[in-house]
Amino acid sequence: MNSLDRCARCGSDDIETKPVERMVRGGSDAAVVSVEASVCRNCGERFFPVDAIREMESTRKRLERGDVAGFRSLGRLFRGVDTAVRNG
Repeated sequence: MNSLDRCARCGSDDIETKPVERMVRGGSDAAVVSVEASVCRNCGERFFPVDAIREMESTRKRLERGDVAGFRSLGRLFRGVDTAVRNG
């Protein structure tokens, strides 16, 4: 999969293909998706192949529909209270 010669961000040629985790949000739900990506060892920039992007997009659409069949709960997710809202 590693078809990149150089990182588009920093110009390094030290690119490796490896599995990465990406959080995908849809509606009020979120899921962690594991996909392959080309990762720059110099700056950490990630480059996703088309099939990985399609998988993330498919997951987002499922979450928007509330279709969480096959997903395993990892715990609870919280959002901090915005002080501007709390004091305003």
